[in-house]
Amino acid sequence: MALWRGDSGVRWVLDCRKVTLVAWMALTAGILLGAHWAYYVLGWGGYWSWDPVENASILPWLVSTAFLHSVMVYERRQMLKIWTVLLVI
Repeated sequence: MALWRGDSGVRWVLDCRKVTLVAWMALTAGILLGAHWAYYVLGWGGYWSWDPVENASILPWLVSTAFLHSVMVYERRQMLKIWTVLLVI
């Protein structure tokens, strides 16, 4: 919505960071629980053994981790604005 209104302040970044941090923690917990389940319950033989489901779950985690890091840089130094917006999209 901030992009639609043309808001270029830092306020939208703070709001977006809070929501992303909650989602990132939930995704991290889901990945860890899924890895535990696949390794111990199903006995598939290891973590990240090139299973498409495991690899598909790590990609959004990596993007949200990169976003959280770029938000911290944007808040402190007003740098990486375009990169932050691209990661949000």
